[in-house]
Amino acid sequence: MDFEFKKNTLLGTYTVYCSMGHEAVAQWLESELGTEITNIDKHLDLLEQARISPFKEINLLGQGYSLSIYDNEVTIKANTVQDESDDWHDEELGSYSNETESVCGLDDFESLLVQWRDFIG
Repeated sequence: MDFEFKKNTLLGTYTVYCSMGHEAVAQWLESELGTEITNIDKHLDLLEQARISPFKEINLLGQGYSLSIYDNEVTIKANTVQDESDDWHDEELGSYSNETESVCGLDDFESLLVQWRDFIG
């Protein structure tokens, strides 16, 4: 997963851009974690727990997105997505579904959080 961070120095806001297919991760990072260092640290602790017990599922329900960690994979899913019917996999909705659900490896996700923490700190 490729990503890039930007800061608007006039407004003091931060933005995350993730590679195609990982747009939901960027949305989750901005909306659920934002620039709260302590919240980022809590999530890094969760990743450590996931490494210790990879087959114990960890689920966090956020305001707009949910995070699930299981078997060295992280899934970010918009809370508005109620089911996984065939409609979500329709070719015409492909780009929309990328914004509502993304999956990445635990190592990539950890790298994203660590670099985000460094960037905003």
